[in-house]
Amino acid sequence: MLLRALFLVLSLALFLGLPAPALALILDAGDGSGNTAPPEDDPGWNNVGQHLGSPSVVYLGNGWILTAAHVGPSIVTFGEQRFDPIAGSPTQLTNSDGSQADLLLFRIDGDPNLPELSIATSSAKVGQEVLLVAVGSSRSKRVSISTEEQGMVDGFRWKAGQTKRWGTNIIEGEPTLVEQEDVQTMALPIVFDRIESAAGTRQEAVAAKGDSGGAVFARSDPLEPDSPWTLAGLLFSVASPSDHPSNSSFYGDVTWVADLSKYRNQILALVYPGGGGASRANSEASESGSSSLPQSVSTLVLWAVVGFAIWKVFQASRQSDR
Repeated sequence: MLLRALFLVLSLALFLGLPAPALALILDAGDGSGNTAPPEDDPGWNNVGQHLGSPSVVYLGNGWILTAAHVGPSIVTFGEQRFDPIAGSPTQLTNSDGSQADLLLFRIDGDPNLPELSIATSSAKVGQEVLLVAVGSSRSKRVSISTEEQGMVDGFRWKAGQTKRWGTNIIEGEPTLVEQEDVQTMALPIVFDRIESAAGTRQEAVAAKGDSGGAVFARSDPLEPDSPWTLAGLLFSVASPSDHPSNSSFYGDVTWVADLSKYRNQILALVYPGGGGASRANSEASESGSSSLPQSVSTLVLWAVVGFAIWKVFQASRQSDR
């Protein structure tokens, strides 16, 4: 764990100087060509579309698209549907200090007839498994290289073209501020591991070219495997040692996931300015959090009635004794 923690620090300090934009997912399982259909427990496969020119986008609802700011607004496609961006709608999200994050919202001219997505109310937890969906490069042949820092490292080349696929990974660390040129984004790290390793998942994946703007889903309750899916993050950056060849992914590479819980209020205020739509997650959370209150009040009232009845019987008994 100490070595992995050090690796995450190095990914911010030494690897390529700064994390690079996340350039379909590279899968470790099988020959890497799987997962091109929705997973059995689908968190929002159809809501992930493609930016004209290759990167990924996510449809949130009410006509709004979320993607990485470095991707920019453009024509987007969902299946066979194609939509133009609405002029004047692009809005870059900001941090609490007013600095810009690598996150962009823009509205499209048309309705893709897709469900609304709920934005996570809190950060995905360290050790929690997440599900990634993106449209980017695919895995090509295996490759091994010798590096000064890590010795022999195995990985995969990328092949041209974009394919929508899903994969899984595990949150490796707490939210941290990732700086890229003139933007900085609160983000969570995930690390590309072998599926047979203790840290790997059965559908282990890492971001590659075209995956920027892809969705990262997490369960609303990390301790409850059947709890609802939420949109917890957005793929926007990968970090790889500077001595690694380009257009490739290696075990140990870090993918940075924008932590959308940190930008949730901004997103809801723009996408649902009237407080409707996905903002109902707030009221649902409030209702679930306060559901015990009516029950407690009912219990108190019941005991009050019982107590009053007992008191009346006692009083009547005293009157009869006189």
